[in-house]
Amino acid sequence: MAEPDDASSALIAKLLQEDGGMLNPTYDGFGFDDFSSDEEEKRKRKRKRKGGRKSKPKTQKKSKPRPKKENDSGQTNKDGKPKEGKAYTPRKWTEEEETRFIEALGLYGRNWKMCAEHMQTRDAKSFRSHAQKYFIKLYRNNKPLPDKVKESGEGYTLSGKPLDPNSGAGRAYGALAPGDTGEYDPNSARATNDRLLAQARKDGSIDLSRQVLPGESRSANTKPVKPALTAEELEKQQQEIKRQKEEEEKERIRMKKLKKAEAWAKRQAAHEHLYDDDGMTSYSRNRSRRHAKKRFIDASNELSFVPCASYHGEPGSGEPLSQPFKVSVHSNVYALVDLHSHLSTAEVMGFLAGNWNPETKEIEVVAAYPGRSVLDGATECEMDPVTEVEVRSKIEGLGLKVVGWYHSHPTFQAIPSKCDVDNQCNYQALFRDASSKTDPFIGLIDSPFDVSSGNPTTDSRFAWFYVDSPTTSKKAMHIKTSSVADKSFPEELKTNLMNLVSSKDKASSKSVTFGDIWCDYPGFGPMSYKEKTKRALIKFIPEKEVEEILECSP
Repeated sequence: MAEPDDASSALIAKLLQEDGGMLNPTYDGFGFDDFSSDEEEKRKRKRKRKGGRKSKPKTQKKSKPRPKKENDSGQTNKDGKPKEGKAYTPRKWTEEEETRFIEALGLYGRNWKMCAEHMQTRDAKSFRSHAQKYFIKLYRNNKPLPDKVKESGEGYTLSGKPLDPNSGAGRAYGALAPGDTGEYDPNSARATNDRLLAQARKDGSIDLSRQVLPGESRSANTKPVKPALTAEELEKQQQEIKRQKEEEEKERIRMKKLKKAEAWAKRQAAHEHLYDDDGMTSYSRNRSRRHAKKRFIDASNELSFVPCASYHGEPGSGEPLSQPFKVSVHSNVYALVDLHSHLSTAEVMGFLAGNWNPETKEIEVVAAYPGRSVLDGATECEMDPVTEVEVRSKIEGLGLKVVGWYHSHPTFQAIPSKCDVDNQCNYQALFRDASSKTDPFIGLIDSPFDVSSGNPTTDSRFAWFYVDSPTTSKKAMHIKTSSVADKSFPEELKTNLMNLVSSKDKASSKSVTFGDIWCDYPGFGPMSYKEKTKRALIKFIPEKEVEEILECSP
């Protein structure tokens, strides 16, 4: 390796001096360690044994440029634009800025935004901070505020409220000079501030607990120490916390139910405008359909039972999810329905008569009128159209309304089937009250001979039901009723019951023979249909009258 000449050595020395000595300071003229030829040969042989590959030079990862920090100090350059780069360090106010500061206060008062625009070199935050120190300085020197500033308040604070010299800001910026005795002209601006301060303390608009009196120190972390609670006070506090949590939980549950009810009412209101007074939409009324031979019966789902859901709240109250009306039933109604149901092992049916009051939302069921079924099955019934017209005319002739229907489930439970629900929907549409937009029509099921539960009873099982949203969801609902005990047993009703018993064989091919055995009743033994009917009816009719009625059986 050739030695460098003098000119090269001088150039390298000059570069070193310009570079600030970043290279090796013990440079001896070469700039690199002078390796021996033996060491160089060893390196060549080592590279040859590895296959002669030349190692790739390592590439340095390009570092991502750091994003410039936003200037959060609000300072601007000469062009009035925010300065970029590192956060700007607050700088001293120049004489020119102080002059413009005084001008801005005289022109705009406490309108910090307009003041900052007038300054051009300071933002509103910086101007406001400088104004706070300036006001406290004026207070200390007993000098008045600028007239424009006084318009928004005579206090030496940013808000215009009176300055408390013992507050944190007042003590920090020297509102009270050393040796200040507080004696000054009572007509001065400082005296005005102190009078306003005294009045504010008297009114309670200033929190005295946060004031720092002379000679005290303020600590940002110190808090007033509360006295320790006694065991009794601690127990009361825990009970109060527990009570509050319980009330909050009750309120949460109440609000949850209220929201659910409001959502239900909203859905009902959304569907209500789609249906006319007859409970049908224009599409369903006008669409073409095939006419079935039977008006109500659908034999495919006759024994598919539909459990009834329950309403909530007071019946007829109008609250969401509550029963749409109140229902009261006279005892003579149960007497006729129950006797009629005991006369056949096939389903029987009839109409319920009474009164409907749309103002009080109340149905009163006062009488029952048996009908004649065109079917004679144990699981299906349909009223004869001629009999239906006759019964309805008779009810209307007495000044009453048809408010419901009844039918029997002779040997199975008193739960409506899908067929019963469909029939109820049709009846509700037929007897709809357009003025109140209500369907005041209810259904009653009487089950006299059901022994499927394995626990037979002489009392018949009754179930009142109604269909909510009959044109859409067809939801079967249980109806709550109240009983009204009739004071007398009318002779006309007795005659009607005797006629039912005497004509039972003509009315149905599956009429009951009173002498036949109904079941082996626990504690009694074999019980006849007559004994079963008698025990069921004496709940509504005097026993002597029941025996006389049953003697009419052929």
